[in-house]
Amino acid sequence: MKLLIINHIKHNHPVVCIMLLYLFLCIAIPAYANINNGLMGYYPLNGSANDSSNYGNHGTINSATATTDRFGNASGALYFDGVDDYVQIDTPSSLDTRYSISIFAWIN
Repeated sequence: MKLLIINHIKHNHPVVCIMLLYLFLCIAIPAYANINNGLMGYYPLNGSANDSSNYGNHGTINSATATTDRFGNASGALYFDGVDDYVQIDTPSSLDTRYSISIFAWIN
């Protein structure tokens, strides 16, 4: 039985080498994505709720106040008290969230 297994591995040597090479290339070559591809809204919340994407889906700040961001920039972030502060963004057709949505936030 051992001879059959060793013999089987010997014959698949090129396949194993190709698989290892593919694995190495997948790890060694980083993939970069264009974050603007499909970006429908970008809200840096740097003292305003203006959309920095090309769609202009601006929001309205309700009770949140501008504060220093994590890098020490004045008015670089918004402070939400956790009670009644929020940013309202109307839902034009460019912000159709029926099928998928991705959200990224830095929360402290």
